[in-house]
Amino acid sequence: MTTPSRFHYFQCGLHVRSEVELALPTIAAGRTDVDICLGSDMSSTQDLPPGDELVRLDDPSGARWYTGTRTDGGYILRFRNCGQCEISGDLAQIVVRPDRSGRHELLPVLLAGTVSSFVLALRGLTVLHASAVSIGDTAIAFVGQSGRGKSTIAALMCASGAELVTDDVLVVESGNPVMCTGGAPELRLRTKAFGLADAMSGASSRRTADDRLAVAPRTAPLRSFRLGAIVIPSPDHDSTTISVSTIAPADAVFAMLRFPRVYGWRDPQVLGRDFETLGSIVNGVAVHNVTVPWGPPFSSEIAPAIAGLIGT
Repeated sequence: MTTPSRFHYFQCGLHVRSEVELALPTIAAGRTDVDICLGSDMSSTQDLPPGDELVRLDDPSGARWYTGTRTDGGYILRFRNCGQCEISGDLAQIVVRPDRSGRHELLPVLLAGTVSSFVLALRGLTVLHASAVSIGDTAIAFVGQSGRGKSTIAALMCASGAELVTDDVLVVESGNPVMCTGGAPELRLRTKAFGLADAMSGASSRRTADDRLAVAPRTAPLRSFRLGAIVIPSPDHDSTTISVSTIAPADAVFAMLRFPRVYGWRDPQVLGRDFETLGSIVNGVAVHNVTVPWGPPFSSEIAPAIAGLIGT
């Protein structure tokens, strides 16, 4: 019997060893915080998983998309028509069980995104649905739900010389200064932004299982960065100029609470901790609502205007 290949990755400070190949930065073998292995196939993922419900998200039709529960032995995160992840009580092992009758090819994407964010949150960290780039030693985060333009704006920044900190998953930590840690080395662009790949010199690209274009620009070192600004983008096809409004901290904390990386938390411990952490962060880092004239083509003024928000 052959031994499965093991890959070693970095995700928001976690050292991950995995039998499943993931789109995360590779690192040398060594310390392992989370071990991912393949388990037996599932015959169906239509029913709710056993245990006490911690998180649940329905799709736009109202059908369940994923459900996370706490069981006597640990945790289960089940994705309808994809598979499920069985997570040990100490959060150190994940057994992946594909639903071969469904879209099991999405599981590597889900492991790098939703599943890792679920584990990070259970480990006590606040995880935002955000992309981020670095300019020197300072990061800018772009926060929002899917389709809000986070990856597109990060691509525009990288095309102008910034380095990619992460796409889709960002851990933020309160303090003086506020710090953030990412991981994903690729930007997953939607169809209308595919042309931005050509603007990033030397960036490789590939098509993903969810039909996006994954582009690998120049990446920042695998470490934490001071968070200098938070941007909530508002793409607008009718606008011709960039408009910036800074959100007062009392309002910013509620704006930020709308964009956790794992939507649908019901666990009061996670919700309370995120409220406290984000309440502290918005008092140290300005949160801006930025209306962006949307392309393609994309204005060359977008990247310098956003870079100018650092430290404001």
